[in-house]
This record gives sequence, structure tokens and C-alpha cells, in this order.
Amino acid sequence: MISITLPSIRPIALTHALRNLLSATRGDLQIVVVSPFRPPVLDDRVEWIREHEPRGPNAAHAAAMERVRGDVVAAWVDDHLLMDGWDAGIEREIGELEQRGRPALLGLRHADRDQIGTVFGLYYPYFPVMRADDAREIGWFDGAYRRGFADADLAMRVIAAGGATGWTARGVATRCAEDEEKGETVSCDAADENLFLRRWSAGPGAGWRTDSLREYNRDMATA
Repeated sequence: MISITLPSIRPIALTHALRNLLSATRGDLQIVVVSPFRPPVLDDRVEWIREHEPRGPNAAHAAAMERVRGDVVAAWVDDHLLMDGWDAGIEREIGELEQRGRPALLGLRHADRDQIGTVFGLYYPYFPVMRADDAREIGWFDGAYRRGFADADLAMRVIAAGGATGWTARGVATRCAEDEEKGETVSCDAADENLFLRRWSAGPGAGWRTDSLREYNRDMATA
């Protein structure tokens, strides 16, 4: 079974995200929603953690991880969609990635963009998937980051542990209207960036300029 951790503070966006996940996933599924309001759908596949005090999406992912029951866990958002049958072959691809190192952190590849995110020249998944036992051992999203950098931090922990990161062979994620609905450009949180650099600039970041975000955090073409 695949478990999905899903924070949301927008009822309409969450409704669309849940409908998409429930219809597009072919295998056994658990969705752990963290939100201040009751989700529109609650059945044996959807669980709800009420967020009494908003602490940001990363803390919400961490809280959801405590309820994960699946063999594989994926972090998801309410402003993208997954393609029909996106989960086909996911465990096989994780197994293939584990031949390069364990824990393995697999990224769900975008269907409509040929770019990936990197920090210090190392790939980090925007939408990470890994074995739940490995996520419990190494830690899932770190709530110490309020808005950003938790996905990159997770990748750095996997790599530091001797693991491997990679992305799915096919594009399975795509943007949807809710991505535009936010109506704002989320700027980099200085506290998040400072925490990330304190942890990683002396190791994988050695030799990289860090006075500007785009000096070490770059989107790269996959081809």
C-alpha cells in the first residue's frame, strides 16, 4: 500500500486533490490529510488530522507520517494532479534505485516540464517517495523548516546515509488550476534557508557559493 501525506489549508483545492488521488491511484491507498477543516471525503482510504495551530506544510507532513500504514510513503500537495495509474511500477522503481544505494528516494517526475531541482549539484525530489520504514529511520519532512527546504533536506539526509536519489522513468505529475489560484509567488524564507545552510554547507555544499540562493539551488534540465 502507498500512503500519501497531504497538508492543505484550502478546501476547494483539497477537494480536487482528493478526487484526483482516489481516481488516479490503482493500488491500495491511504491518504493522511492534515488540515484545519474536515476533508470532503472520509472513508477507509482517507484519514484526517485536524490542524489546530498552523505550523506550515513541513510540520504537517511530519504529523501525517505518524499515521502512515503503507509500505511506501509519498509527499503530495493540493495544487498538482497525478496522472491516471501513476503508481504503477513505483515499488519496482524504488527497488531499482536501491541497487545504487539505500535508502532510496524516488521523485515523481513532472509530465509537463523537463526540469529537476538540485542543491549543491545533487538531485532532490519535489515530490518524494520512499519506503516507509526508511522514512521512519531517517526522518520524513522536518517541521523545523516552516515553508521550504524540507524536501532538499530529506534528500541530503538520504545521500549522507549512503542512499540514492532518482526520478520516475515517466512523467506522472502535472500542474493544475489550484497552482495558479494561490495568486502569489512564495518567496524563500530566510530562516529556512539559514537552517539548511547551517546543516549542509560544510558537507555537500563545500566549495559552493551560498550568498545567493540560485548559486547553489538550481533547476536543471533532465535531458
